[in-house]
Amino acid sequence: MLSRMWVFLTFKLRQRYQPGEYIVHTAYTSNKQDELSIKTFQVVTNVKRVQEERNCKQVFVQERHSEKVTNVRCLEEVTVQSRLSSGHHVKEREEARQKKYSNEDYKIPTEQKKDFRDSTLDVKNMNDRQLPSYGHDQGCIQKYHSTAQLNTPVKETVTEENTKTAPKKLDDKSPDMKSFINFLGLDEYYPDKMQVRDVMKIELSHKTMTFKEIALMFIRNIIMINLNGRDRCVQEQLIHKNKPETSKPPTNSNYLENILRRKSRASNCEINPLDLTIAVFKCASPMLKYTLASKFFTCQLAMPVIFPKNCDEDISISLIPLHSMVIECTSNGNSINEVSLNCPCHVVSFIRFGLLSVSKSKLVNEILNDQYHNTFFDRDCPLGSSNRCVSDGLIEAAWYLPSKKSNFLSSVTTFLNLRGDANRFQEQLRMLSNISSILVILIDMNNIDSKLTPNILKSLLDNVDGIIIAIDAYKNTENDLFEKFEALLNRTKQYQERVQLCVLKMNEETRSSADIKKEMRDNIRMQIDTKPLSSISSRLKACNLKTNIDIARYREVQKIVTDLWKLFPRSCENIKQQVIPVQGEHWVAWTKKLKKFQNSSIYKSQTEAGTIKKHMSDERAKQVELCQKIGPFMESFIYYLNEFCITENECHVFVMLVKNLLDDRSRKVLPKFQSKYLSDWRSLKLAKEQKKEQATIVGLLKDVAQSEKDLYEASFGFEHLCRELGQIFEALSECATKQTYLQQYVWALPKIAARLLLMGQPFELMDGDVANVPMIWIKAVFRELTQLLGDKKLLALSVLGIQSSGKSTLLNTMFGFQFAVSAGRCTRGVYAQLMPVEKTAFPFDYILVIDTEGLRALELADLKKSHDNELATFVVGLGDITIVNIKGENTTEVQDVMQIVVHAFLRLKLANKKSNLKQRCIFAHQNVPAQDANEKMRHGRQKFIEILDSMTKEAAAQEQIADIQTFNQVIELDIEKDIWYFSDLWRGDPPMAPANPGYSETVADALKSITQRLIVQRETY
Repeated sequence: MLSRMWVFLTFKLRQRYQPGEYIVHTAYTSNKQDELSIKTFQVVTNVKRVQEERNCKQVFVQERHSEKVTNVRCLEEVTVQSRLSSGHHVKEREEARQKKYSNEDYKIPTEQKKDFRDSTLDVKNMNDRQLPSYGHDQGCIQKYHSTAQLNTPVKETVTEENTKTAPKKLDDKSPDMKSFINFLGLDEYYPDKMQVRDVMKIELSHKTMTFKEIALMFIRNIIMINLNGRDRCVQEQLIHKNKPETSKPPTNSNYLENILRRKSRASNCEINPLDLTIAVFKCASPMLKYTLASKFFTCQLAMPVIFPKNCDEDISISLIPLHSMVIECTSNGNSINEVSLNCPCHVVSFIRFGLLSVSKSKLVNEILNDQYHNTFFDRDCPLGSSNRCVSDGLIEAAWYLPSKKSNFLSSVTTFLNLRGDANRFQEQLRMLSNISSILVILIDMNNIDSKLTPNILKSLLDNVDGIIIAIDAYKNTENDLFEKFEALLNRTKQYQERVQLCVLKMNEETRSSADIKKEMRDNIRMQIDTKPLSSISSRLKACNLKTNIDIARYREVQKIVTDLWKLFPRSCENIKQQVIPVQGEHWVAWTKKLKKFQNSSIYKSQTEAGTIKKHMSDERAKQVELCQKIGPFMESFIYYLNEFCITENECHVFVMLVKNLLDDRSRKVLPKFQSKYLSDWRSLKLAKEQKKEQATIVGLLKDVAQSEKDLYEASFGFEHLCRELGQIFEALSECATKQTYLQQYVWALPKIAARLLLMGQPFELMDGDVANVPMIWIKAVFRELTQLLGDKKLLALSVLGIQSSGKSTLLNTMFGFQFAVSAGRCTRGVYAQLMPVEKTAFPFDYILVIDTEGLRALELADLKKSHDNELATFVVGLGDITIVNIKGENTTEVQDVMQIVVHAFLRLKLANKKSNLKQRCIFAHQNVPAQDANEKMRHGRQKFIEILDSMTKEAAAQEQIADIQTFNQVIELDIEKDIWYFSDLWRGDPPMAPANPGYSETVADALKSITQRLIVQRETY
């Protein structure tokens, strides 16, 4: 017996139907797990379509989009008419749909509307097993109708004669956002309640594939920079979800019937990725939106910016995601880095009127990328033929970033794409006309001579300086095209200089996509070269748009941050001394004395040790004096951070805005200091080449050192503010004070840090400037964590590697964190973040993920050997599992470091013979693209293990430990399963290169290996 059998009802079609009549069809299904259940389809059938099919005795009803005509096939006559998903056939269907929309009498009767309301079910608290009655868990999406429509009982034919109140238009029949979110099972997160940890939480159990799980996997794939997660992965999950439990090979007699059923079942079970994207962004918290936007940008995928009006929601603009992307752009001839919201750019917007035989989004993709990439979701993508439910009217954004090799545009350009027919979205059309540099209009030639088109073009030309009209004349001859367009130009004569033309198709012939791409690029370049650059934020302000801006919900937070920023000193000199003095020279002096005290070989007697401790106390006392003189900015920052850390979303927005202001300041200030340092360094290099006097060279060396110090002092980020909290706490904890307001800091600061850590903010374990671990502060914060969470078990996962080898990128991809990534030394110190795990699957509650600064940092060349050895020992000792990140295949760079680590562990074993550390290492080789790298590198891996064993044996001999002979006896390592090879992060050359899905997939496999194989082998945490 088949797992799902469709029984098609035979309908006796009426010979005549009055205008406004509707037919409701019912289909029955049976399932092995469920008894006979009824799938109810509320299908509004076009009268003309019904009349064309009235002679059919038996029909198969394939549910489609609520705005499209029901597709009725006659199975008895087995008449199959192939309808292509593209070309003029698509256009014909859309013309019928547009005609339907233009019919003012085509409305839903009020009586039916009343029945929908009366039969509404509350599904907000229903679990997945309670929803198969309308296809939530059985694989048939019944058009994403609203809850009321999906559960409406079957009724007889309803006519407009029975209505008693004002009828509802067909446009309103489409489901609202809340209903669609309920359908996906995401209602618990709506609105703005889904956090990053809800998505990236580590799980082992294999859950039943529901729409909620598909939505969460969609987010997880995007966060792990897998660009296939937008569509291909969703399609694969839907296929897996709806795969029949059993199947029999088709016989010749029912072969065609099986094909039609399979096609119907597949189409009814599809979710449009654009609908899914909107639902996810509506449910996402500000931090998750921020993270998702940065990942969309990394994958070179278009992201939603302006959301359509839907039921009780007005059109909304999402600005929070635009703060997450930093773009290199040009201002006044200088290269600067700016967030995308404030980046000077051109704006090119794309709209269409009616349905065309060409895909607008595919055309945009061709124009945007030198090598084709599906930046905008189009009809040729997986699930590209699925119907849109809530995403019509959406405006997406993508960016063209010029490079030195660019031959298209020389400035950053934002591409905006309006989804759906622009005729239906006048407000979005007005917004685009106000913010666009140029507007590209795709239009069917047959619509040009309509009364509406010239009026719309005139209104657009009043606001937009340049318009490119791309014409689809698939059914028109050259003479037709000339006559119709000449008539249009005659009505808009005064604007002819602003208008450019491009013919996409004509006389049933399609032009080469390469020719169209070249012509469109030339037209855009010609129009845009004379336009001024302006940021998105300034364009929105100039338009004075009365729309709902997401960040406006946090207007109070915005105002507070604005007032707070007024307290920040404007002078660039001694900025740290003014704002964060407690971590200044006294903290540096205290750290040096602490290291001297802990190194017993430096001092000779207990008296000298006591003197060192006395000096340390004096430095702490000086820090307390600075705490009493804390500046207005820092005092207000602590106050507001304490206020906002109670509510998570407000806290995320507060931290995000403060971070953005500090980063924006650094981007504007640092180039001056970098130029000064570079100039002094070049002068020194030139003096050495010219062999000038030693005194001159010494003077230049001092200049370089001072420039480097000024550059260091000018850099200021959010991490410095958090570090100041720790130093205030440590100073006040070690030196008693009677001042009440200072005692309040001792009570409040650990709570603030613990809450920030739980919310996903990195927590500094080691000060990167002085290489000190503030133990008093760390103990207090983790003590507070215990108060908040209870006594929980942690598994520590750390990463170690050479500078710029991709350590932070690996952790960000694996867990969805926001560790700083860039070229050079961007991570200074050691930072930790918490990731929750599934409680029932693991013997611990959280993974403590530890990111570290890189080894062999050029900035620390003078302290290279000692600093690297101490850092490596600390990181490997701290982590239960340590990922050793290696750039390329060569392991030479980390061999000497691993030797130091082995020495340290052997000494720990000597100090406590009962200790059983059970540390484990995983080696990650970055930028190894060969698919068979694992096989090819087998011999190299064996040689590497032999070297490690030799180093371990030598170290054990030096420490006089006879029973240690191999590396694996000190640190566990499986040569076959603990060495991973990762392909390149980018698929092409930046800045327009998307992320490589292969890299993301390998990261996912590595994470699965860590969680499913390595973790379960441990007994203690």
